[in-house]
Amino acid sequence: LIFAANAVAPLVSLFSSGSEDGSASAAATLGFLAVASEERAVAVLSAGGLEPLVELLCHQAPEVRAAAAFAVRSLVACGEDIAVRGFECGVMAPLVQLLQAASRQLSKENEDG
Repeated sequence: LIFAANAVAPLVSLFSSGSEDGSASAAATLGFLAVASEERAVAVLSAGGLEPLVELLCHQAPEVRAAAAFAVRSLVACGEDIAVRGFECGVMAPLVQLLQAASRQLSKENEDG
């Protein structure tokens, strides 16, 4: 319904709202929308959704980062051209930072455990 209703662009616009809940919800929705659908992934890219999702990977709120990571993963898994766009948008650096932070957190939990 979201795709059919041309609601991709309004979802992308929620990223600039400043609302953590709005950003996380929009990112998760776009991620679910793009799962295994190159046509829908292209619609997200056409609406300008990839760049703000990459920026959200560095957001202060863990929920926003997680939703953005899911959405980026869903998008880049839809095709090589989309994955290349992700690399061109600089997705690797924030993803590596997220993985390093998660690794540090797990190490700390194991030490404290």
